Formats: sequence, C-alpha cells, structure tokens
Amino acid sequence: MNHRRFHDELESVTLRPQDSSAEAIDALRCDAELLHHWQRTKELDVLLAKAYLEKSLPADLEGDLLRRLQSSVVAQQTPWKRRLWVASALAACLAMVGIVIQMLDESQADPWERDTLIFFDKLEHAQVHFDFTGNELAVLRAHLIKDGRQLPPVLPESLENLKTLGCTQAILHGQKAVVVCFYLPSGKEAHLAIIDAVMKPSLAGKTRPDLQSDGDWSHATWVLGSKTLMFGTTAGMEELKRALGLC
Repeated sequence: MNHRRFHDELESVTLRPQDSSAEAIDALRCDAELLHHWQRTKELDVLLAKAYLEKSLPADLEGDLLRRLQSSVVAQQTPWKRRLWVASALAACLAMVGIVIQMLDESQADPWERDTLIFFDKLEHAQVHFDFTGNELAVLRAHLIKDGRQLPPVLPESLENLKTLGCTQAILHGQKAVVVCFYLPSGKEAHLAIIDAVMKPSLAGKTRPDLQSDGDWSHATWVLGSKTLMFGTTAGMEELKRALGLC
C-alpha cells in the first residue's frame, strides 16, 4: 500500500510523533519504506536540534524568525500568507544547515574530506538520491561497469560482504567520484567514496587507512593506485573498524 500522502505529516512531527494522526501511525507500522524515510528524517532533526542547542546563532536571528512567523499569523487572511510561511521556514532551514556546515568547517579534516562528509550527510538524509539501487555490491559493480565506471577490484573482504543500498556518481572537491552506500550490521548506514585522484599523497603505499573523527562522523581514508577511498559512518569508530576488518 502506498502511504506517500503521510510523508509531509510525519516529517512535521519527527520529534513529537504523538502529534501525528492515528492513520499516519498505522501507515508507519505497515510501510517499511515510509518508516525508513521517517527514521532518517528524524535523525537529521535530532542532529539539527542538538547543533542548535550547542551553537550560538547570529545576533537577533531568533528574534527575526519570530517576527516573521508572527507577521504570517497576522496576515492569515491575505494572499501573501503562504509566501510568508515559506520565507520563514526557508530562513530557519538555512540557519540550521549553516550550523551543520560550520561544525564540519571547524574540524581538522582537509577541505576535500569536509566536502565528502557533507555529501555523505546529504545522502544519508535523502537530500541526494541514488543513481542506482541494489542490495549487493556485485550488482552495483555490474551497473557501474555498464555506465563506464568501475569500483576498485580489491576492497576489504568485510566490505564486500555488507549489504548495500545503492550508488551514485558525484563531483567531490572538483574530482569525479562514485559513492556507494552500505548497511552496517547495526542498521546504521556507511558510505564509501571512490575519488578519481590521489587526494592525500602521504597515504600512498600505506596498508592501513588513516582514521579520524569529525563531530558525529568517523571516517577512514586510504589511497589505492590512482584513486582515493574514504569510508564514513555515524555509527562510531569501533563499528567503522569492524566494517573494514581492522579489529
């Protein structure tokens, strides 16, 4: 059964699901795709709420947003009501996205690593969509070969055995890349970017990836021939290591 009509309602109450209608709750219980979408949206809202509490906003931004919202209430009977509400929501969204990007900008990661993590975050929260979906890496390999792209012939065996969600092509820090999304045993997602350039020459020839943590993201980077690979997840460093067979 298609419950797409409940998407907007459920997205508006991710932090207060008790405010949704009984029909929407029933749809969540019997529609796995809708539940997955709602859970991913909820994770983003929790992240933004946490960032909002931890980071200071520009002076009087909150007051400005409140004034906009109040103005829209006063103008409820005018043709401009919808535009005012849209402007208010857009301003709030831009503020929150700016906070998330600021958190990554303050990290010690290289600029190309930050760009890749931002892309991972957008992919994880459905702001970027897959070019192709499939639950096995072999299926994604075959698709990419037909599309004129290839995954490295050798990946950690532990990665090869993970279930996948899909893949997409991207431009990361000016370089062509393929990004593959995996399902970890915990149910969390992890993403592997294969970039068509050596982004970190100091890693060339090394057998162990460079491991780092930036905010909620843990990531590993290594160089394989003429490509740079970066694997990232919000599941924590220990689960990242297990996924790469490092522990």
